[in-house]
Amino acid sequence: MSDSEEEDWGEDDEELVVEEMGGDEAEDVDDAAPTAEDVDEEANNLRMLAEEAEYEKQDAAARLLQGVVRRGQGRRYAKEYGKQCFIKEWDPEKKQYAYVDTRRSPPFKQWTKPKWLGDDDLVEETRYRAPSNFPKRRQTQRQFAVVAHTAEFDDDKVPCLT
Repeated sequence: MSDSEEEDWGEDDEELVVEEMGGDEAEDVDDAAPTAEDVDEEANNLRMLAEEAEYEKQDAAARLLQGVVRRGQGRRYAKEYGKQCFIKEWDPEKKQYAYVDTRRSPPFKQWTKPKWLGDDDLVEETRYRAPSNFPKRRQTQRQFAVVAHTAEFDDDKVPCLT
C-alpha cells in the first residue's frame, strides 16, 4: 500500500464511542437483592444439571456394559463360525495335527492352532476305515452329464478357422 492509500484508509475509520456508566447505575445493579423467583429458578437449574449429570453417568455405564456384552457375543459367534469352517485332521507325514480351512479351494492347512479358538480346541474328525479283510467293491455305476443351452449363434458373425 502506498502512503496516500494508508491516509485514505485511516480517514474512513469510525471512532468508537465508549460511554461510562454513572456511579448511581452501577450501584443499583450490585445492590439488587435476589427475589424468591430468582432463587427458585436457580435451584431448579441446579436440580436439572444434577439430573443431567446423573443421566450421563448412567448412559456412559450402560454403553460400557453393552460394549462388553456385544464383544463377548461377537467372540462367541466368531468361534462357532470358525468351528464350522475349520477341521482338525491328523497328518501322518508330519505326525501332527493340522487345522484345515475348508472355505478355501484348495483347502488351506496350518500347523498351529488358530488364535480365535483360545483355550478350546476342535474335535478331531472321526474317520471310519473298513477292516483290512473287507472286500473292495468295483464301481458298477457309470456317470455322465448332459449340458443343454438355449443360445443361438449367427454363423455370419462367427469366424471360420478353416
